[in-house]
Amino acid sequence: MSWERQKATITADPEEPSTMLWLMACLVAIITGVLLFVLHANQFLGTLQKFNLWIVAGSPLFLWLVMICLRSWLYNHAMDKHQFESDEAEYAQQQWTDWAGRYLAVLYSRVILPAELTPARFIQSPADLEQSNALGRRIALPPGENVFSALLGGLDESLIQLCADLPFGVTLLTDASDPEEHLQKAFSAAWIQHFGLTLSAPLLTILNTRSFSSVEERIKTPTLDVELLLVHQTQGGDVYSDALAALLLTSDDVATKYRLDHHARLLRPMSIEPTEDLSLAFDTFLSTQSQAIKTDVLLGDGTAWGKVFSTLLGSAKNYEGHWKPQQCHWLEEYAGRSGPSRRGLWPLSPVILWH
Repeated sequence: MSWERQKATITADPEEPSTMLWLMACLVAIITGVLLFVLHANQFLGTLQKFNLWIVAGSPLFLWLVMICLRSWLYNHAMDKHQFESDEAEYAQQQWTDWAGRYLAVLYSRVILPAELTPARFIQSPADLEQSNALGRRIALPPGENVFSALLGGLDESLIQLCADLPFGVTLLTDASDPEEHLQKAFSAAWIQHFGLTLSAPLLTILNTRSFSSVEERIKTPTLDVELLLVHQTQGGDVYSDALAALLLTSDDVATKYRLDHHARLLRPMSIEPTEDLSLAFDTFLSTQSQAIKTDVLLGDGTAWGKVFSTLLGSAKNYEGHWKPQQCHWLEEYAGRSGPSRRGLWPLSPVILWH
């Protein structure tokens, strides 16, 4: 479900009084006053003769002064209301933007896709790149390497910057049906092979599904820790393709407190239900997640997202977004079918982060 946000209503900017019209009205009031003065002096005003000459002659100008004061008050009141509502809306927008701008800091990321497809080659999409829509493709690792050793490579520098007192955990998101003891043993062996005994192998938390909305849950949780998420998707057969990914994550406040270098961010995500009005959902997202409109590449796990591009483009135009079909890239076109939604989005994350 998309974010529930009620946008502030701002009254229209009031029309400024016309100086020329009011000056003309003033001139008419003065001329009328002179005529009344002459008529009163010559006894031509009938019942108005009983009133003082200066009261009768000055009444048009006095009435003009009352009207212009009333018009000025109404204008200033409407302008103050408009300014107040604008300031409140701007403050609310800033609060929402700050809220949506919370993120998970990505200290390390890696993805391994079928056919040696790299994020750079995928985004560039050269003409000779083989497409594989609706196919389940496999990953062939080099001899002597397994899924754990492949994902742990390059993690050294990111782990070195972690403080000793900062809790560190490893989560394995897998579609394998192997016993947990076997997975833990294989991971520990790869860990020792890569890091030796300088860093003790942590225990694995093994999951079969993990929604991408867990990013938001982690952002909201005031926990000081760092998590290494390993995605192991190799049992899809003809249903979906293989994918391996590694993400070293922590919340933005932890990264700030411990001054952890990070090359990318996972911003607070917004989920969309199939039954929702996509135009309204995209408008809410783009007006709140203001950084999203600045991207020059749109990535998706499946080609089905191409069907809603026109809706997204229509919403983006309201916020000066000008994307073109050439800027859209769907992982399924070159890496084969994506995995289940509660696991398939995670391999896409390092591809997005690379860009």
